[in-house]
Amino acid sequence: MDHNNITIWALVASMALLIPAYAISWKMKIPVLRTMTIGLARMWIQLALLGIYLKFIFQLNNWVVNISYLLLMTVVAAFSVLSGSPVKMRYWLLPIMASLTLTLFPIAFFFSEWVVSPLQLFDARYLIPISGMLLGNSLKTNIIGLNMFFGSVRSQQELQWQMHGLGATKYEALLPIMRQTIHAAVNPTIATTATIGLVSLPGMMTGQLLAGEAPDVAIKYQIAIIIGILCISFYSVSLQTFFAYKFGFNPNHTLKEHTLKPETSGKKSRKM
Repeated sequence: MDHNNITIWALVASMALLIPAYAISWKMKIPVLRTMTIGLARMWIQLALLGIYLKFIFQLNNWVVNISYLLLMTVVAAFSVLSGSPVKMRYWLLPIMASLTLTLFPIAFFFSEWVVSPLQLFDARYLIPISGMLLGNSLKTNIIGLNMFFGSVRSQQELQWQMHGLGATKYEALLPIMRQTIHAAVNPTIATTATIGLVSLPGMMTGQLLAGEAPDVAIKYQIAIIIGILCISFYSVSLQTFFAYKFGFNPNHTLKEHTLKPETSGKKSRKM
């Protein structure tokens, strides 16, 4: 296959496309100049470092190192979910890491070993990129889920107390919220899945086509990864919602407000 490499100067030249955006932001005083510049700088540095250590990991291709790198990815992903959710890190880091790890590892191993079927067990060239795509596309789902669950619980506390007063268990009182949370969190992924090929051309498929891969092969890879993304999104937010139901309440069924960030906490829960 004939691969067209992009030179570093071509990448630098591509930054010229941002000049109108900077000019418009400066002229209209849109407060994105600093954040956009920092974001671009971080992207360059992070991807440059990624290229260096991924090259090393691919050459080493040791299954212990590969799995350790996956664990590191889940830690970083958990911190990303925490930064966009209403929960405090010291109380929810482990549950969120557990929901991501318990769903990522089985799905990533299944796809890398039985769908892609590399010659070497836990091959870094397949396991790490597949895991990265799965995790990256599930972050938004998990952030939506946490915000939806705790936001709904706070806004519906009176209704839950009434249900408890009528003899409902915690599960019966929270089931409508859990159902609503999972549906709202997964729905964007389902909508995206339904429009692939018509509205959008996925990044993985586009990358393979640009690399010279046959369209039918690129399509099969894309179908496989979309199934994986849908699965990890559904399973991780379901497990995360279960952890929130299990560990987010006091024995008297009141919300543990001290485990939530102060700026997102509403009025203190009334004592029963």
